[in-house]
Amino acid sequence: MLIHDKLPAYITWEQWEKNQQILRENSARYGTGAARGVSLVAGRVVCRRCGCRMRVSYAETSKARLTCDAARNHVGAKQCQAMNAKPLQDLIEQQLLIAISPASMELSLEVLQTIEADRTTVERHHRQSVERATYNSDLARRRYEAVDPGNRLVAGELERRWEAALLEQRQAEETFHRLQLQQPVKLSSQEEQRIRSLADNIPGLWRATGTSGIDRQTIVRTLIEQIAVEVIDNSERVRVTIHWAGGFESHHEIRKSVQRFEQLESADEIRSKVIEMKRTGATHQVVADALIQAGFRATSGGEFTSPMISFLCCQLRRDGVDLHPAPQLANEWTLTSLAKHLGIKRETLSTWRRRGRVHAERNGQRWLFRADSAELKRLEKLAEYKRMALHKTPGKLTTPKRKKSPKGP
Repeated sequence: MLIHDKLPAYITWEQWEKNQQILRENSARYGTGAARGVSLVAGRVVCRRCGCRMRVSYAETSKARLTCDAARNHVGAKQCQAMNAKPLQDLIEQQLLIAISPASMELSLEVLQTIEADRTTVERHHRQSVERATYNSDLARRRYEAVDPGNRLVAGELERRWEAALLEQRQAEETFHRLQLQQPVKLSSQEEQRIRSLADNIPGLWRATGTSGIDRQTIVRTLIEQIAVEVIDNSERVRVTIHWAGGFESHHEIRKSVQRFEQLESADEIRSKVIEMKRTGATHQVVADALIQAGFRATSGGEFTSPMISFLCCQLRRDGVDLHPAPQLANEWTLTSLAKHLGIKRETLSTWRRRGRVHAERNGQRWLFRADSAELKRLEKLAEYKRMALHKTPGKLTTPKRKKSPKGP
């Protein structure tokens, strides 16, 4: 039970409530106080799966990572979800600059004026309630004082009505007092004008060197109450719900980095496109450009590059996928197919090509060898020839047949 002003206190009740409000605002977990670290979203992100608050850890000074370890720490279960904080921070920064843009700021000031007008109406209503309750209690007191003390029944009833009126007056006064304590600070005309002038260059102020990380965190924690995130099917897609101060919710979707290529939602489609293009003789850079144009993203969340396609092709070859361009004519051979047919190493056939012992043309990043039945017989004899030291290989085995000119001899 709490009875106000019954016993002497160290501080007034109003000062105690102000102190509690300051403590709540300075709290990094429940209030708007800035958290430790450089992450903008520290203390505001919750797991959409289990509802627990996600912890922020730093691999380096500026690399923040969000993890939900509540289930693992409490019951030994698997980690709920984890992600790099940068994509989420970029989204929050983008949405925050939109929210405090000049147009949004002007609308907020108009809404603030409407709220102040509504609050003035409510305050006037409570003040009238206090005045009415005070008048009723005074009327009940005067009636009680005017009754004959000898008439105990009437005096008892008037006394009961007086006590009820006093109780109603105290309740009305306490309600009005709480309303006055909760009243926000009103902006002066000079402050409104300053806000409008600063709103014209909000992105510059946000990224200015004089704006500290604590200032940015304080702004985020003032405007955003909670950020719920959920990684969709352990892929690169992340569903984000921003709970703004005032009750509005905005829904977004971002992309995060993943550790393995198989985690990409479109991994099968990317693999099929790479195989199709490589079999047509396309270079790594051409394949990368085609994937970028189609809107695909790599595991890091960025664009595909030629080294990435090269690494992916190596994985496909290890899985037994043939990426060699298919020969266009009956007498065309790939390096692997012709070396296998002759029973020699690929390196040996490449040496023959460099020395001019076989016809070959470049197709993309691959070589296509031309050999009809007569050329195949010569190459088979060349492969079977046992070369002796200091003896030259016969020219009829090393000299390929002349190409036919399309214009004739």
